[in-house]
Amino acid sequence: MTRLIETVAGDGAAGFGGDGGPATSASLTNPFGVALDPAGNLYIADTGNHRVRKVAAGSHTITTVAGSGTGGFAGDGGPATLAQLNQPGAVAVGPDGALYVGDASNNRVRRVDPITAIIETVAGSSGNDGSGDGAAATSAGLGAPWGVKVDASGDLLIADLVRIRRVGGATGVITTVVGPVAPYGLGPADQGALADPRGLVLGPDALLIAGGTSGTVEAMRWEEGWLEAVAGRYGQPVATGVLAKFRASSFGTVGGVAYDAALGRIYLAETSAHRLHVVTIVDADDEDTWTIASLAGSTAGHLDGVAPTARFDSPAGLFFDASERVLYVADAGNHVVRALPIDATGLAGPVSTVAGTPRTFGFFGDGGAASAALLYGPQAVTRCGNGDLFIADTVNQRIRRIEAGSGVISTVLGDGVASSSGQGAPAATFPVDSPLGLACDPFGNLVVTSRTVVRLLVAADDGSVDGSGAVQTIYGAPPRTSYPASVTSCLSGVVVLDEETVQVADSCTGVLVELWRQPQAP
Repeated sequence: MTRLIETVAGDGAAGFGGDGGPATSASLTNPFGVALDPAGNLYIADTGNHRVRKVAAGSHTITTVAGSGTGGFAGDGGPATLAQLNQPGAVAVGPDGALYVGDASNNRVRRVDPITAIIETVAGSSGNDGSGDGAAATSAGLGAPWGVKVDASGDLLIADLVRIRRVGGATGVITTVVGPVAPYGLGPADQGALADPRGLVLGPDALLIAGGTSGTVEAMRWEEGWLEAVAGRYGQPVATGVLAKFRASSFGTVGGVAYDAALGRIYLAETSAHRLHVVTIVDADDEDTWTIASLAGSTAGHLDGVAPTARFDSPAGLFFDASERVLYVADAGNHVVRALPIDATGLAGPVSTVAGTPRTFGFFGDGGAASAALLYGPQAVTRCGNGDLFIADTVNQRIRRIEAGSGVISTVLGDGVASSSGQGAPAATFPVDSPLGLACDPFGNLVVTSRTVVRLLVAADDGSVDGSGAVQTIYGAPPRTSYPASVTSCLSGVVVLDEETVQVADSCTGVLVELWRQPQAP
């Protein structure tokens, strides 16, 4: 049997040209996916040219049927040939003749109507986190869709980087049919990998971790040696009531987590949705019973008052003050710190702004009332045993203190320069680089994470940290030649376990570093 190969499109030279002429004389650039329709027309994902080309059956003439040639995302609702695609890598033809395009770098699948030639998005949004199952496909986060197929019933199958997902032709609802629906790396602690750790807090017999873009709260259970998800998407394609773990889709980015031991509650900040949620621990030994509900927030903005209608903008770090029963929120997008009182029954009081000027960023106000100061993108907040409140004023490259009683704000670390060099006294004169984590130890010292190092602001004899004492580098000091100090570059959350132990997360590498306090030589 003789088998012959022949060229049906392309002249062998990378470029764009030839529309209206023979397909074999046309120029393509990195063609990837191809598809045939029932009439024998050939569709080519001309990836490098940001177009889809069609080779007509019979005449073998080539034309552009989608894409203007300018990489980007635009054009939904208009002619497909005027739309912007970005590295389309897959094409498919549906039973109704519609053309489907895997618009890879836009993380979308788009459809060209067979009659009007109008293009629209049918799956995917700006995200790429695999979220959205059980809801409209146009709101889902797709990885780059390098494979698309339409079955006989009209359902759309999409192959992204690690999943196969289905979009119901009649419903437009997306589900995952093959591939991970839980964050990567769960399981034995010595084999696990944290996806994108942000905040850390001690929970019920576990370390609770704000999972960042994984859309979860994770728990590191040291006694069992196990890392698991306790809130957010976890192994189930269908949501089950309000159970925290079995959700139809992930949260967006989870930027902060706090724990209320008295009520058995976990508070989390869904940064990307501008909301706070509360997880109630029904049975501490069975996370499958834990429930979740909205606590505060709605759409992005700033509005104090009743919790359900209050507005936040990209809330990040959380701290729950158990003695005062107040949840503090580093409201990064509003450049403020907010307070949400929660009474002994769990009832949330009105939200108030305690530091910063809403919707206004900058550096201002040291020596005056915290409510009149300017902050810039604060990412963390904590309170030490003496009642002083500390803020990671991240974009200002500073740590700010609100003195208990007076409400006066001051800088205790940082001079506005993004650096973490040097140690000594007074601490307020030394720089800090993008601080993301804060925690107080039992002695009143303040632990600060700043990208590549962990530093300690030493408390005075009265337990206060006012910037006049010393700053010490306790992890990541030069020459940083050993693992993991040589690779940790995005230190984020920090938690003090006891008088001797501190744990720090790295949001880039998924590493959890444990530090031990060494006894001082006599």
